[in-house]
Amino acid sequence: MKTYSNTILKQKKMKHFKFQHALIFKALLALLVVAAACSKEEIQYGTPQLSIAGENSVILKPGQTADVTLQLDGDDGAKSVVVMKNGGLLQEIPVTATSTQLVYKTEPLAQGLTEGEVEEYSFLLTNLNGVDSQPVTFSISVALYDEITVGGSRCTTWR
Repeated sequence: MKTYSNTILKQKKMKHFKFQHALIFKALLALLVVAAACSKEEIQYGTPQLSIAGENSVILKPGQTADVTLQLDGDDGAKSVVVMKNGGLLQEIPVTATSTQLVYKTEPLAQGLTEGEVEEYSFLLTNLNGVDSQPVTFSISVALYDEITVGGSRCTTWR
């Protein structure tokens, strides 16, 4: 009978031992999860910078488009370029975090615009922290007539 009780006693000790180890393991796992969640700090990127390479205005006829070359400096945390047209949101273009340049093609100038009307595009760079650059502006002036140069002065001609 002594052997039988030793076996039962050993089984009870083993269950108790397994229960204690399982409890300790679960407590350590919970502690690691909490520590990992608390220690993840968001990387802080510098304020993004955006500029236009070349001219910031152009003269076009209806139906024409312009390519605007944007220089991006997102401090390796660039997210997107926001494009606005005449004060309203036009689109948001995703970029890679390390992007340094984006060439944007404007929409074709609409028919029916009058000579000298201006369409204005604004651009800003947003980073992964949700911080925006200062906006930069690109203007398109409408020309219905051909432009010529006379004695160093630019003039429009009637066709």
